[in-house]
Amino acid sequence: MASNRKKPGVAFWATVILLTVPMFYIASLGPMVMATRPMLASYPDQRFEIYAVYMAPANHVLAHLPLPAQRAIRDYLLWWAPADVRARAAK
Repeated sequence: MASNRKKPGVAFWATVILLTVPMFYIASLGPMVMATRPMLASYPDQRFEIYAVYMAPANHVLAHLPLPAQRAIRDYLLWWAPADVRARAAK
C-alpha cells in the first residue's frame, strides 16, 4: 500500500531552525560562563567585555521578554556562574 503523506518541505525546516537555534543559543550561555571561569580568574577586569560580546544578542532579547521569562533565564545563568557572581546577584 502506498502512502500519500507529504514529506516536510522547506517552510517546515526553516521554521524548525528559526525556533531551535535561539533556544540552543540561550542554553549555550550557561556552559560559556562556566568554560570561561579559569580565564576570567586570570583577567577579572575583562570579565564584562568578554561576556558582553557573546551575550549582546541575548541581552537585547532578554530586555524585551516578560519578567517571568527574564527571571528564569537569569536563574539559569546564575546556576552556572561562579559563587562570587551568585553572591552579588543575591543582594
